[in-house]
Amino acid sequence: MFPPGLLTAAGVRMIGVDRPGYGLSRAPRAAGFADWPRAVGALADHLGLGRFAVLARSLGSAYALACGPALGDRLAVIVIASGVGPLRPGSGSAPATGPITCPGGWPARPAGC
Repeated sequence: MFPPGLLTAAGVRMIGVDRPGYGLSRAPRAAGFADWPRAVGALADHLGLGRFAVLARSLGSAYALACGPALGDRLAVIVIASGVGPLRPGSGSAPATGPITCPGGWPARPAGC
């Protein structure tokens, strides 16, 4: 993803994490968005991280955004790349597939719909 040494030279420590139940994770699958910030916070505690950033892509963006309120000032920034996720309260982990209303009231459709 990045040339060798680039992140180190920039003073960045990148840690890749699979959500529980996905990828190489051996942990049981997490029930929902509220479980993820607790897992991220526990991992950061285990690694001795005080303040850190979260980077996510695709549906992982909804999980990353759930970290904001839960982890507060521990997060330096949340970075979203090609984000998609539930856009209505209570919609679980399924992305919206129809028209949505965005902040400010302008209509939009998720890409690919």
